[in-house]
Amino acid sequence: MKSQTREPRRREAGARMARWMFYGLVVLGLAGNGMANPQGRRPIRFEDQMAMKRVGDGQISPDGKRVAYVVTSVDVEANRGKRSVWIVPTGGGAPREWITSMRNDDTPRWSRDGKRLAFLSTREGAPQIFVADAEGNGIRQVTSVPHGVADFVWSPTGTHLAFATEVEPDCPDLACVATRMAAEEKSPVKAVVADRLLFRHWDTFKRGKRSHLFVIAVEGKEPPRDLTPGDF
Repeated sequence: MKSQTREPRRREAGARMARWMFYGLVVLGLAGNGMANPQGRRPIRFEDQMAMKRVGDGQISPDGKRVAYVVTSVDVEANRGKRSVWIVPTGGGAPREWITSMRNDDTPRWSRDGKRLAFLSTREGAPQIFVADAEGNGIRQVTSVPHGVADFVWSPTGTHLAFATEVEPDCPDLACVATRMAAEEKSPVKAVVADRLLFRHWDTFKRGKRSHLFVIAVEGKEPPRDLTPGDF
């Protein structure tokens, strides 16, 4: 019985070891051509790691011909990372920077018909949903919520977007939330009074806010609608 229990653990340990060996080979490969040229060999440095671009959040277009993904580069002097949306053909070809700004652009999501791409951007402050056409042009802002958008999805029809954002649970609308946020930022008093859990998450005080689910039309002609109102 014990041997049957140990066998899956051995396989799992072996899989973990194989993954770490693969990651090690990738890092060695990224270190440059020094392995092929013994005279140019040197240990990998901090500057090398910071020069490496991080790739993630790949999203295949509905027709399967392209992949939109996020590339993060690091500005050592400014001590910050910057995210941009890139695109590459699935059949092979040169990748190119597709959607970028002075701030962060990430979380690309295709509409079901593949004619539009929604993404999050901090180009106007807090993360908001923007929409571009299938070529990355015609970018326009869809949401403008005080605390920014945490996550979002397209509706199956492509006419609406559902998203999550923080609110003051006793506020009747987002205008009230914006007023509260502005008053909080201007107030010289920064003390926090906690009388319920969860009052702190990692290094951030909750301050009584709640994450609510909203829906907004992609055309943005009407204010977003709160689907989960109340202290929930």
